[in-house]
Amino acid sequence: MRWVALAFTLFCLASTAPLSAQQFRAAWVDVFHDGMQSSSQVDTMIATLVAGRYNAVIVQVLAFMDAGTTTALRSHGAYWQSTTSIVPWCYYTTQAFDPLGYLCTQAHANGIQVHAWLGGSAGGIYRVSQAWPPAVPAQR
Repeated sequence: MRWVALAFTLFCLASTAPLSAQQFRAAWVDVFHDGMQSSSQVDTMIATLVAGRYNAVIVQVLAFMDAGTTTALRSHGAYWQSTTSIVPWCYYTTQAFDPLGYLCTQAHANGIQVHAWLGGSAGGIYRVSQAWPPAVPAQR
């Protein structure tokens, strides 16, 4: 009986940990809206997350597995400086700007976890590219 009482007491003490340590306060960010298209958008997102006391962000870093420069295709491709022979970069990823790398640096500096969401279209009915790897566009 003493062991049960001791175990219950330890459980109660352990459950009094700060609430913030127990919470996963995350925001979900997709590539079809503002947020990862420039450093100023990432800075705005981080400021919003900090103000809202979020501790994590789940960010889409791959939309479809093709890329292009038309308005309809700008969000397609990798939001990180991938090996372009495997996954082409999206329109917003350049030699000078790595959206995921910049997000990780800014988020971690503010105590925010980054969870990458690969939202590609590996077999979805909306898939644009029919070959793997898809054709690689010229580097910008």
